[in-house]
Amino acid sequence: TPEPTPEPTPELTPEPTLTSVTPAPTPCESRKWHINSDGSMCSNGYDYPINGNIDMNQDNYDSLEECCSAIFGTNECMWEDICNSIEPTASPTRSLVTIAPTTSPSSSPVVPIATPPPSVLTPTSNPTGNTAESPTQGPTLKPTPEPTPE
Repeated sequence: TPEPTPEPTPELTPEPTLTSVTPAPTPCESRKWHINSDGSMCSNGYDYPINGNIDMNQDNYDSLEECCSAIFGTNECMWEDICNSIEPTASPTRSLVTIAPTTSPSSSPVVPIATPPPSVLTPTSNPTGNTAESPTQGPTLKPTPEPTPE
């Protein structure tokens, strides 16, 4: 009928549906582990074996390790976690290095100012020929206040 009836009908359904009832979704934190439908791995999905050898209410495990141990006799086995759909990457992710936080933050954001690249000095093609009376063997730590007289 297009509208639901207030009371159940006394007659049985002439032809029950052939599809199985879909269970209500379970939050991932509450999912139980079991052998999957083809018996190849542990899963926390809805793919229970259909051969009748597994009791869906009894052969459930609280952890992947418990399932692997009970089904395959080892703490590690092939598995499918429907709650974690993140695919592994082909290579490790580079870890990002962060600077240690300051113990005395500024009152406003500080924006670094980019400095220009250093200039490239080109030697002169016509030297003056004048040399200092006593040239230094290397650069001095401080500039002189006045040019050296020639």
